[in-house]
Amino acid sequence: MLKLSAAWPDRIARRSNRAFTLVELLVVIAIIGILVALLLPAVQSAREAARRSQCQNQLKQVGLACLNYESAKGRLPAGCIGKNRFNDDDVPGGDKPEVGESWVISILPYLEQAQLAEQFDFSGTLHFNSTVKNASGYSNAELGQTKLPELNCPTDEFSTVPFAAFGNNWAPSSYKAASGTIDLPRTTNLVFWDRLVAGAAPIAARKQWAELRGALVAASDRIQQKATKMAQVTDGTSKTAMIGESVTVTEPLRKTVWASGWRYHNKGHFIRDANSNSSLYRLNDQNYCAASAREIPPGGGGDPNLCYRGFASAHAGGVIQFAFCDGSVQVISDSVDDDYYLALGTIAGGEIE
Repeated sequence: MLKLSAAWPDRIARRSNRAFTLVELLVVIAIIGILVALLLPAVQSAREAARRSQCQNQLKQVGLACLNYESAKGRLPAGCIGKNRFNDDDVPGGDKPEVGESWVISILPYLEQAQLAEQFDFSGTLHFNSTVKNASGYSNAELGQTKLPELNCPTDEFSTVPFAAFGNNWAPSSYKAASGTIDLPRTTNLVFWDRLVAGAAPIAARKQWAELRGALVAASDRIQQKATKMAQVTDGTSKTAMIGESVTVTEPLRKTVWASGWRYHNKGHFIRDANSNSSLYRLNDQNYCAASAREIPPGGGGDPNLCYRGFASAHAGGVIQFAFCDGSVQVISDSVDDDYYLALGTIAGGEIE
């Protein structure tokens, strides 16, 4: 029979109570660090995929709201509606009284926001920035401060930050209407599809370059431009963008907002400038785009008025999501061929077969 020494239990106790050595502890920490490093990108990728999917769903709902509006009214919503009082959306004074209802306000009833839509009042001389309280007890400017989470892409870092303009703090949005294409090497003169500018020269330019018109344009009798009928979309509804992402990863100089229909506040363009730069206006860094190439650090040297009007996103992989006139949401690479990209912004350009 095996006889155990009396000291044997003490040896077991000492051996089982032995602490980790420093080397063993460092090895364990290193293993944990490696596992975290391996898993973190996958977690971040999953989170970004979820955020991108949420933005896609938001665009889908906004696009369907535009199409439901078209079914009810016979036209797509106008990018903004002019008041037919002045020949320019920039005069007189600073409150821009020529600008009326924006495209987002038009589709609010189709986004389950009918009560909010009913509180706006554009009768008479009341415009988007009116501070006169209407029958709802609010002014149009006050209502423009209402935050709408369904218009805020979670990947947009500034999607909850109000934008101060024209004496008001406008609630932000991550989406712009596709008003048309600006292709300066082709047209030689600048035609903005988001502006309410009358007069012989602007009207003639819009008619001359009508093939560059987009789906949701500024509209009024005074500028001789009406909201788009679906029959005008001869490029094909699946090939014509209607709404797109427009965000920046740096603090925006000109933020996208939903209730202000003034120019580029919620309308965008597919752009190629006079130097044949197009991809510059798809960058998600508005400050870089607008800064001079001679500055330190150097910027992109783009035209600021065009930088504010571009489409861009903060999604990983360099993509921009658009809702199209057929109700689909398509993912477009920000490095796509320039001609193909510009063609997406027109309703009757005849570029894509």
